[in-house]
Amino acid sequence: MNIITINNHFTDNLPQKIYAGFLVFITFLGSADIIRNYDTKKVSTRKFFTVFFLIFVFSLAALIFIPATSHEMLVIAIIPLTFLSSNFFVFMKKRFWGELWFTLLFVFAMALQFLN
Repeated sequence: MNIITINNHFTDNLPQKIYAGFLVFITFLGSADIIRNYDTKKVSTRKFFTVFFLIFVFSLAALIFIPATSHEMLVIAIIPLTFLSSNFFVFMKKRFWGELWFTLLFVFAMALQFLN
């Protein structure tokens, strides 16, 4: 296995870039909510956040800094993001915005299946 082989995941794939941008936006909203309410969470939930944050950082760093990593590393990076986004959707105070963001996430995922 060659660790310096370049493996670009987002070359000329605009729908995938748009979907990734939307996921980054949802992740940012969830992270801001977690940071704002971190002290009010249970200790076990805070430990989960810390462990998942470390998993996310190391898998994302491997994806960015090791050119030979493939799409399988994205699966490992997405596991913490699912916990973060589900926590964001469950504890969102205004139901309308939560349902809107979740519906957009679903519509983008379906559109990505048909556009690729």
